[in-house]
Amino acid sequence: MIQIAMNQVEKGFSIYPILKGVSFEIQDQERIGIVGRNGCGKTTLFKLFMGIETPDKGEVFIRKGATLGYVEQIPHYETEMTVKDVLQTAFEALNEMARELRTLEEQMSVLTDEALEKCLARYARLSEAFEGQGGYERENRLNRICTGLQFSDSFLAKSFSALSGGEKTTVLLGKVLIQNPDVLLLDEPTN
Repeated sequence: MIQIAMNQVEKGFSIYPILKGVSFEIQDQERIGIVGRNGCGKTTLFKLFMGIETPDKGEVFIRKGATLGYVEQIPHYETEMTVKDVLQTAFEALNEMARELRTLEEQMSVLTDEALEKCLARYARLSEAFEGQGGYERENRLNRICTGLQFSDSFLAKSFSALSGGEKTTVLLGKVLIQNPDVLLLDEPTN
């Protein structure tokens, strides 16, 4: 089954073309390496897959329902964020769902009749999605990855901005592993 593909994609910046006529597909379970000199468009390919950039021409395909995890080359986080804060950004969507569930719970305590029925139906759908996506397992997932990557409590408390490049990459890999994506994109991975 095709996970991601490109068809005749072109992308440039200003007057400089980066990609021209790029077509390929990546099947389920394939491991692909994209190798080339600096500036040839490797990072641009990843950004096109992630929707960070859009092609000037051509099409980018992602399998319906597929999730992509992207370990970016140059991470951008607030300077005061700790390693644990960065890892917990893996749960942003689930945390938003949890906030909405709490809001719906508050609304249900004061609503009546048809408004209450609508709120209950929304709550049931959201609660099912939250559980199905592992919302109640967030802490366990975080702990498993931290144990596997040997992140100590003192390391988790460190400022992310103070880490070395290799340490930042390992933390970002941990964040993506927490998300458990169908496709893992590693931009300039190190040994």
